[in-house]
Amino acid sequence: MQHLLRTLAITAAVLCLNACATTTFDSTWKAPDAQQVSPMGKYIAAVFVSREEGQRRAGEDALAADLTARGAHGVAAYTLLPNNQRGDAEVARERLKAAAPTG
Repeated sequence: MQHLLRTLAITAAVLCLNACATTTFDSTWKAPDAQQVSPMGKYIAAVFVSREEGQRRAGEDALAADLTARGAHGVAAYTLLPNNQRGDAEVARERLKAAAPTG
């Protein structure tokens, strides 16, 4: 499960960086033991942070669709974490664990 959560976090970071297409980097750093992450076949929760519920849903739907188009199983986080529970890290962790496919 720890691997799934780490994969979700890395994928979210990669997608955020892709959203900054006009940004250029003067220098970068990568951990020597870092490996490429493939989204193929993985279940990934799309998280969009906004105080506005409508923006959150639209953003998560768009991210989930993009993840699915890239071979993952994108899931909008609002379907797993209702707006009134999103600030509770322990509840979020448990709901994500419960939603993760087993096998």
